[in-house]
Amino acid sequence: FLAGKNGSMKFDETAGEKLRIVGPPMDTRLDADAQKRHIFYAPGKIEVVELSSAEPLKKECEDFIHAVLNQKDMISDGLFGHSVVRVLEAASLSLSNDGEMIALEGELQNAVFQT
Repeated sequence: FLAGKNGSMKFDETAGEKLRIVGPPMDTRLDADAQKRHIFYAPGKIEVVELSSAEPLKKECEDFIHAVLNQKDMISDGLFGHSVVRVLEAASLSLSNDGEMIALEGELQNAVFQT
């Protein structure tokens, strides 16, 4: 579960809907015009992201075999793995610093991570 001021994301490998993204909540209690109508607080727009039910390790092994047999690059090579670790480290650092924005450099220089 990841939550921030602009919404939240929940990933559950065992659920039918593996990834749910919830946008910022709607709160009309502070809106003077809305108070004339209905006052409510509700979660933001919920989006369910369809993810493959394939086994990740099996897919990685198939990609490796395909790369070897066809002399092609793997989809998730060591550089990709390194990038994933850097993003996870940035997320951890942001969390430990009260959501401070962490800019990533190098091949991820245009990415910004903030919790």
